[in-house]
Amino acid sequence: VEMGARDEAARLIDRVVDARMATAGPDHPSVARTLEIQANLLDEAANHVAATPIRERVVAIQSKAFGPAHPAVAVANAHLGDTRLAAGDRAGAERAYERALAIDTQALGAEHCEVASDLVRLARCKIGTDERDEGARLLEKAAAILTAEERDPVRKALTLHELAHAYDEAFDLENAEKYYRLAVEVDKEAFGAEHPETAIDLFNLCLLYTSDAADEEDS
Repeated sequence: VEMGARDEAARLIDRVVDARMATAGPDHPSVARTLEIQANLLDEAANHVAATPIRERVVAIQSKAFGPAHPAVAVANAHLGDTRLAAGDRAGAERAYERALAIDTQALGAEHCEVASDLVRLARCKIGTDERDEGARLLEKAAAILTAEERDPVRKALTLHELAHAYDEAFDLENAEKYYRLAVEVDKEAFGAEHPETAIDLFNLCLLYTSDAADEEDS
């Protein structure tokens, strides 16, 4: 989004938040949905510090509206973890991801795609630290869930992309390629070879190869 357009969008979202709070009350789920957009805009502008308390407020609203063990609260915690991690708060991100994982495991079952996504997020907190072995174990667990997943091919492909990206960040190019390729196959079967989702998977695979080739030239 262009800077001017982003600023205008931020002003409009501020007005929508105020209007929804006035009509529905400060703890209504519609306020949380609008706050999510507000936080997304701040994250896009790399203003993660300002986005963090907004994400925390979304968690509080969703917890009050649906109960602390609802999948909507897991989603809000996952997004909070993403923002905290981008802001450099690895410990805070890990706490949010662990809450999301616990909620989704209880609400959806240990073999659900959302659980795999939570595992990938949590693993990304640990890769690059002295807990890298635990991060690798979590990625393997997520991979096992996704390999067996047959109920939701669209969500499966999206989480496979997240898994491949995490392996890429961990410099495990063999597994990154494996799961990008699997994402291609799942989206191709679900949407067709010419669908934009399949094209995105192929583009990500191309980026992986390009990056790998560049690294070989530099070495």
